[in-house]
Amino acid sequence: MRSLPARLLGLTVSGTLLACLPAVVNPTPAQAVAPPNVQNNQTTARYPLADALTLTVNITTRVDTDGDGRNDKVQLRIKRPDTAGRGDADVRVPTIIEPSIYNGTMRSGIKQHPAKLNSDGTPPQLQAPLVPPAIDHPARNDDDVYRAAPAETWTHMTSERYLDDEFVPRGYAVAELDALGTGHSEGCIGVGSKSEQAGVVAAIDWLNGRAAGVDDAGLVVTAADWSNGKAALQGLSYNGALSIEGAASGVTGLKTIVTEAGIADWYRYVRSNGAVVGAAGTGYAGWDLDNLASEYNNGPSPCGDRITSSITDRLERDTGDRNAFWDERDYTTGLENRPNASVFVVQGIKDTTVRPENATLYWNALQAWGVESKLWITQAQHETPYVTRQVEFLRQLRLWYDHYLYDLPNGITAEPRVDVQQSDLTWTTQAVWPALAADAPDGAGAVTLSTRIDNTKTARSLAAGANWANSKVDSMTQNTEPAVTGPVAYNALTNSDYMDLNQATLKYLTPVLNKSVTLEGTPSFSVVAKTQGASPYLNALVVDVGDEGSRPRVISRGWLDTRNYAAPGTLDLKAQVVVPEDAYRLYKWDGQPIEATVPQGHRIGLVLLPVDSRNTPHYVGENGKQSTTLSIGTETSSVTLPVKSGKTALPG
Repeated sequence: MRSLPARLLGLTVSGTLLACLPAVVNPTPAQAVAPPNVQNNQTTARYPLADALTLTVNITTRVDTDGDGRNDKVQLRIKRPDTAGRGDADVRVPTIIEPSIYNGTMRSGIKQHPAKLNSDGTPPQLQAPLVPPAIDHPARNDDDVYRAAPAETWTHMTSERYLDDEFVPRGYAVAELDALGTGHSEGCIGVGSKSEQAGVVAAIDWLNGRAAGVDDAGLVVTAADWSNGKAALQGLSYNGALSIEGAASGVTGLKTIVTEAGIADWYRYVRSNGAVVGAAGTGYAGWDLDNLASEYNNGPSPCGDRITSSITDRLERDTGDRNAFWDERDYTTGLENRPNASVFVVQGIKDTTVRPENATLYWNALQAWGVESKLWITQAQHETPYVTRQVEFLRQLRLWYDHYLYDLPNGITAEPRVDVQQSDLTWTTQAVWPALAADAPDGAGAVTLSTRIDNTKTARSLAAGANWANSKVDSMTQNTEPAVTGPVAYNALTNSDYMDLNQATLKYLTPVLNKSVTLEGTPSFSVVAKTQGASPYLNALVVDVGDEGSRPRVISRGWLDTRNYAAPGTLDLKAQVVVPEDAYRLYKWDGQPIEATVPQGHRIGLVLLPVDSRNTPHYVGENGKQSTTLSIGTETSSVTLPVKSGKTALPG
């Protein structure tokens, strides 16, 4: 890797003067000075955006994902400052890359999976085959001229358009990379696979002279005359996932990534504790990774059969099991996935597309690995904080990139590592997340509250303390397919929607809070239960219950497939047969992370459900029976809440 160029300072010395010097001279070492676009340890806007240079390069990867006998090429489109035009021909610049699947035209893909299943996991009636539509692909020849990017993309290089405006004038190249199998890149989309990772690695290798690239005319092109070899990856959603994949490769030259709502564990994108769970806006339970792959596999390579064999056939969709397919796509475990680059994580706690556990589990892994990292937790859905906190986000981002791509000691690493947006939309900073300090003024830490029901089974509560007499079992029966406005009305898969608490039977509430309680972190559930009927799922919700007549707000959800049972406190994620008459079992699982304040005068509730038909497959039992009865042991079931402040307001 080439460092920033050294520039010499000194005076020209005449030959006469040199003759007067001693025969042996120890010359003064060359002194490195800041490039001309750097002042006071920060980059400045020196290079006019209107003068920026552009280049399209098609880079050979190390993989052949479409099986045509040739390694695939990925296309990288670059906008860089005209340093030579300002007399800075010896300056070499770093590159901020946005890897993306979204640069081509979205296709009609594989038919969604059946949303209604028999209780053994098979479809209750014949379904149309899951076959990708016939698509005419261009012929591929060795002398192909690679397609250039449409002219309009040069106006703003990336979907995060501010990157061009902010960073090209400051001496950064900004680039857009088509992921394998998408846009103008060859190959087949791998959705989180190690082969998909290779496409990202190739771009950074090319910047460092380790991979071959050709321009639109097929002529060999390198970055030796302008790149310093240092690179960053940044993106939202799938683009953030590609950034995480690139970081996990350990490729030399990648110095940092900024991932905004990126998927770090693809199992947790469409699965949870053995349950098949949909993502908002994707058709819910019928949509899966093969649908994603087929809709965005819009590159020049024919890949329909390969998507079926490499993705559809390996999903374990009927069981929700983890397997080698999912393990390959988990970047939150294993030292082999430890980034050699720093990581800036951004996540909306109310995100319904990429659930926040992806970010928080990745954050936890980064801390365990000792990776230099920074975290933003927002109250937003699936969006960049550039939309909601533009000035501060750009300030930190500029300092972040200046530090890691220009090696500038600007103090960003001395600032608080975590920025948190609270329920009232104000911001605070802290050193860690979650911050459950034991010395908080009004108490903090994990609080476990047990489900309780009085002798007449008319009052249910969350409480601490000894068992209550004669309240062993509590039950509810729910239909697999309630109307949208039925027993529990879901507006969408979200951590901030509302529900009809009056018709939810298994609901347990704290007393009215005498002060506000802030929850920060991941709740966990411990429930002794059995299910009888069609659905094998056990669903838990943490809710904020306000005044009578107001709609309770859901602040966390947790899904579990009871078939994935091994022993109390463990989930082996290998499905077993559901026996409706089986004895009660103890199930333990986590919900989605919370960053929420429940106000004084409200109550915190736990709701348990056997059916979440808006977000999970609809199960049908024998003779078309669609109802499920969930029974729980109230003395042995509980929720553990991560309390940041206000612990003394809870039962205990």
